[in-house]
Order: sequence, then structure tokens, then C-alpha cells
Amino acid sequence: MAELTAASVIKHSMGDLTLHIVKFSSVDAGDYWACEIPGVVDAWASGWAVADTGSIGLGVSVATGATFTLQNCADNTTASLYVLSTS
Repeated sequence: MAELTAASVIKHSMGDLTLHIVKFSSVDAGDYWACEIPGVVDAWASGWAVADTGSIGLGVSVATGATFTLQNCADNTTASLYVLSTS
């Protein structure tokens, strides 16, 4: 498990909600991203394994204080994290 650094973060406002799209270039199972996104409503992720040609669903667990842990991925997975929040 290691702390991730985002390759990019894009925010889209949707009325009272904001969609945060966070991209990572290399993720291993159990890696996490600590950030300050208040009011998290939902989070999900998808990724591409280096040795695979298809998209894989990744598990995401959210801890208090907006720490997102990515699960169920192979080593060196390219991943996108989607966070819907009230901020």
C-alpha cells in the first residue's frame, strides 16, 4: 500500500454537486489517495491493467476525511477515480 499522486484532477460542476475525475498512471491493490474533498456522496473507479486489453472494475473504500483506497486491481493498473460530492 502506498499513497498515490494524481496525474490529473478534473472537476465538473453539476448543479449542487461536483464530479471529481482523478487519474492515476500506476496503481497497485491497496494504494490510496488522501485528499480534502468534503461532502462525498459516492465514489467509484475503473482501470486498465497493463497486461490486459479490457477495462476492469475497481473497488473503492472511502475513509473519513476523504481517503480513497483502490482495491481489486493488478499491479501497474492505470486507473480513474470518480468522486461525487456536495462541494
